[in-house]
Amino acid sequence: MKKTFHKQLIIPKLKIFINYIENMLISFKNRFNEKLEDLNNSYCQVKIAIVYENNQSE
Repeated sequence: MKKTFHKQLIIPKLKIFINYIENMLISFKNRFNEKLEDLNNSYCQVKIAIVYENNQSE
């Protein structure tokens, strides 16, 4: 009786904890993707500027 009662307490808490960790990872992934997108946009702008400068000097 005591063991099943113990399991009934632990399993829901574990599920909540796992859900919390999963949400943290998803949030981290989303922020990482945003930063990656910002970097990519900056890189593209620099590349466009360099190509533009090269075309102007020819």
